Amino acid sequence: MSPDLHTLTGAYATDSLDDIERRQFEAHLNECDACADEVRSLRAVGAVLGSAEAVAVPAALHDSVMAQVRTTRQLPPLADPAQDPSRVQSMLHRARTTSRALVAVAAALVVIAGALGAVAVREHQQAGQARQLATQMSQVIGAPDAHQVDADGARVIVSPSKQEAVFVGQNLPAVDADHVLQLWVLKDGARSVGLIEGSKPLLATGVGPDAQLGVTVEPAGGSKQPTTDPVLTVDLTA
Repeated sequence: MSPDLHTLTGAYATDSLDDIERRQFEAHLNECDACADEVRSLRAVGAVLGSAEAVAVPAALHDSVMAQVRTTRQLPPLADPAQDPSRVQSMLHRARTTSRALVAVAAALVVIAGALGAVAVREHQQAGQARQLATQMSQVIGAPDAHQVDADGARVIVSPSKQEAVFVGQNLPAVDADHVLQLWVLKDGARSVGLIEGSKPLLATGVGPDAQLGVTVEPAGGSKQPTTDPVLTVDLTA
């Protein structure tokens, strides 16, 4: 058990303490308003991470196949050739024509299935990447040295030992359709973290000592380097 209970807020917020440590820390919480406030804040950020939506496999393939089933005519039962030979010949002709049409439909469905399958694979990969990112963010929040830095427009959870930070935008300046807000790591230049989308959390890596986070207004799609002065700067050592 760490002698400094104040450093265990992140581990407690992510349920990473054992039973004995949890009881000792909860006893400490009853006497420390600062730790109680930080735990509430860390859990709030964790709730944002937990709300990340998984990407579902598209239902377009099922809908396409069922549409073909509903619109493909079924052949009538074959009659006794002895009763109506001409009808049998006509039916055989229609059967051959229909078979060719069904082969064409089947070929088209194979192409469609392949395209939709590729979409499903991409979405599955994106879902896996989202889960991995959420895991990384949870590890930052749960780090023993994690602490919160509040700024006017953002909340940041920093882990100095991991040199990582989770950024959550709050009440940032609004931009028009031709511009975006972009997050940067500011140290010996500027390195892009990503585009800010509402309160969607972003993970900043490589935030060593003296690093800052900065938010700038950039053209739609973002920039390789900041083109404007930051509208928000967060000192991670605060």
